Amino acid sequence: MFGGEEVNKAQLINFGWRVKKDVWFKDIKNFGYFEGVHFIEDGIRDYAKTKPSSIKVIFDDVEY
Repeated sequence: MFGGEEVNKAQLINFGWRVKKDVWFKDIKNFGYFEGVHFIEDGIRDYAKTKPSSIKVIFDDVEY
């Protein structure tokens, strides 16, 4: 992410991140690590509740 490689920001927000290097900020929440909010799974689950038989969604090896 900071080394010039491209990242998917939605995936970082959904799944979270953790700094791998031994740097001073590695233990600071939302800076050195972020646990993720799992909004993608929550959205799929909410949709599946309203339309239970309309579609089958498999995301991150979980079926909704």
